[in-house]
Amino acid sequence: MRIKLFAAFIFVLSFFFYAWNLTQPATLYWDEILHVKSAQTILAHQKPYAEMTQPPLGKELIALSISIFGDNPRGARVFSALAGALSLSFVFLSASLLCQNLTLSILSVLLLAFDPLFYVHSRLATLDISVTLVIVIALYKFLLIFKKNEKNIKKIDFYLLGSFLGIAVSIKAVAAVLGLPFLYLLGRKLLASGQKQLFCHLCLGLLLPFCVIFRFSYSLIGYSWSEMWEHLKWIAVFLSSFKAHSTVTSRWYEWIFVQNPILYLLKETEDKHFQIILAFGNYLFWIWGELIILVGVFFFRKIGTLFWALLSMVLLQFLFWSLKPSTHLYYMLTVLPFYSLLIVQVLHFLMQEFPGKKEYLRWNAILFSLACFILFVYYFPLISGTPLPLEKIEHYKVLGIEKIL
Repeated sequence: MRIKLFAAFIFVLSFFFYAWNLTQPATLYWDEILHVKSAQTILAHQKPYAEMTQPPLGKELIALSISIFGDNPRGARVFSALAGALSLSFVFLSASLLCQNLTLSILSVLLLAFDPLFYVHSRLATLDISVTLVIVIALYKFLLIFKKNEKNIKKIDFYLLGSFLGIAVSIKAVAAVLGLPFLYLLGRKLLASGQKQLFCHLCLGLLLPFCVIFRFSYSLIGYSWSEMWEHLKWIAVFLSSFKAHSTVTSRWYEWIFVQNPILYLLKETEDKHFQIILAFGNYLFWIWGELIILVGVFFFRKIGTLFWALLSMVLLQFLFWSLKPSTHLYYMLTVLPFYSLLIVQVLHFLMQEFPGKKEYLRWNAILFSLACFILFVYYFPLISGTPLPLEKIEHYKVLGIEKIL
């Protein structure tokens, strides 16, 4: 109960953090323009909707946000702020299941919250933070099932897990790859204990809700079966052929170097200041995540199954995006919660494996988190749209951002 109350506190605190000054910038920017236009056409019962590169559920959620909170930039962004805050809460709950350590669970939240890319998308009316939320919920449900004794697993657990996957894929197709480790790990657990009937329900539970929810998302906007298939074929062609300007895209393997930040907004205000919003990651967090994965691999015989489960969910997303000729850095958003959880899981393992080094590891984590926070605060004006004078922009240019400013 204490853990769930703490998760609720994290949600409330982080929602106010993301909702603060949500009206800035006062106009739509970046892909908000496309997604909000799609939501408006959905509310007007028109088709096709404006932005066709993903399944429709994400746009329908933005439409719901607009219908509740108003047809303006703030109304369109409220759901993203809710999704960002809830994502942090479910990362905390997942970390609690992985390591049963309150300090490390809080660390997982702080690392994710201090990532500039995560902050920007928690205040942006696009699809990425919505699919991140549902992926994190699906992961939490998977961990709950995996931690249970085989005799205590209920059939409904699998159908709920499949529902979360169906919702995620109906927002953005990349979530489909997560069904593979869920099926493999839970299936192996059930078959090893002779639970063949439950294994059948696992397969049905992952498949049937997905199909129903995916089809329902299209039926909400009046698409027939044939129109849905035509749209899916169009998406497949788009994914395999999309190329954008090299200044804002990277090959998928360049993500680990946090390459090619994207300039989402550059707007001059009436008093000759500039509003700037950049999409870029917290280099310290990303590099730490990648290094600690190598540490976990070094102890591959001892580290445990769940480490490999989380790592596979990272690698499968890389594999999915490797099909595209070029990718945007913000595609990495759905990987960040797994980086955060891998860090705390490996730290927990090292503290148990080397108890004499526990204090050293704890202070190392604290100092690294503090460094991530300092970096986040320093760059905060570049991710919040805070109006800046030209001389302040020149100061940031010294740090290597000049190529996109």
